[in-house]
Amino acid sequence: MILMNLTSRVQHARHWIHNSLRYDQNHDVNTFETTIRMLGGLLSAHYLSTNHPNLAPITDDDPGAPGEDLYIEKAADLADRLLGAFESPSGVPYASINLNTSLGIPSHADGGASSTAEATTVQLEFKYLAKLTGEAEYWEIVEHVMEVVDNQQAEDGLLPIFIYADKGQFRGRNIRLGSRGDSYYEYLIKQYLQTSEGEPIYKEMWDEALTGISKHLITYTKNGKLAVLAERPDGLDHALLPK
Repeated sequence: MILMNLTSRVQHARHWIHNSLRYDQNHDVNTFETTIRMLGGLLSAHYLSTNHPNLAPITDDDPGAPGEDLYIEKAADLADRLLGAFESPSGVPYASINLNTSLGIPSHADGGASSTAEATTVQLEFKYLAKLTGEAEYWEIVEHVMEVVDNQQAEDGLLPIFIYADKGQFRGRNIRLGSRGDSYYEYLIKQYLQTSEGEPIYKEMWDEALTGISKHLITYTKNGKLAVLAERPDGLDHALLPK
């Protein structure tokens, strides 16, 4: 709505956020989905409203005055509740979180393991919130997750799609760029760019993974030589299979 310059609708939304949005709900939510959509949405709204103030401008009588802080206030409240998901023995987040109690909940499937992609696709949001608030804890907690993953020394930078939150170790050997694995690779290069190339480790991890993808997951059709992206459900030393 901000991008479309829908001023009255943004004003209505801000009134609702200020008066009705509460996160003290006794409700279990997915850690990853809540981070990228709710937390990410609030942070994006803050960015747009402060860096592009002429788009759906905030009025003087805005209920969240000082207006540009409303999104951050709600984002910080949500993030503080989500932090409980990271209170596992390894620091890898549990799949779900109760917003009222801030207690992390292991997955009810997959042997209790978390999705590797989900555990490693919350970093941009928490790091940006750390920058905005000056609270280093947000940054350090999600950075630790990446350290746990990197310390597994996965072959050619390709990660199995599940990881145990309690052990900090991968579950199984299924490697693919589809669901449960995809956005881990996406967030490598994005973390590198987010810090204006200030964390070269993520560029190194990205380059290693791209080389690994080319080596292990790409094949070509016999006649047309068309590139095909496949999967290794039993590990890199087993058969390459179509999706």
